[in-house]
Amino acid sequence: MNTMTRRQMIQTGGKGLAIGITGATLMSIQGCNPSTWIDIALADLPTANKMVISILSFVQGSGMSAAEITKINQIADDITTELNLAKTLVVESQVSANATLLAKIDAVLVLAENNFNAILAGLHITDAVLAATVSAAIGVAITVIVAVQAAVPPPPAATAARKSLQKNAGANAAATAFNLVVTAHYPEKGI
Repeated sequence: MNTMTRRQMIQTGGKGLAIGITGATLMSIQGCNPSTWIDIALADLPTANKMVISILSFVQGSGMSAAEITKINQIADDITTELNLAKTLVVESQVSANATLLAKIDAVLVLAENNFNAILAGLHITDAVLAATVSAAIGVAITVIVAVQAAVPPPPAATAARKSLQKNAGANAAATAFNLVVTAHYPEKGI
């Protein structure tokens, strides 16, 4: 039986949101050994950074105004900074994982998710195919971040929603990622 690893699913992320959701689901099916969450995060965060660069390349040729592109570039710079900080914090946690460090990782990942949603909200692309492609790519990037967040142990003071993300080895990471994208504009359509 030919199966793709979670890593292969994420690397083919440009194929659309369905693949991203499948990747997150595959992660939950394979399970997430708590001792490997650091390896997962260190492998996936650079992939999310590559997605930012790819999304920016689409936006540059989208016909959007210079002001809109500048704003999206600024948000993308913020995402890159946040993902790099998350990676640094994950590396630090290899030495000393504590509740404060886990809370910082969590907060930075939430900021990155919110900034991807801000890019999605700021898109004014008239080409329907390009708009759908960029939207799907952003959805996949959010799914990667949520999958990383599901792998990271929640800090003790985490909200119930954040703690539920980790239940069943992150099995509901896909639903969370879906809701992050969909409910930003259609709150009644969440799952």
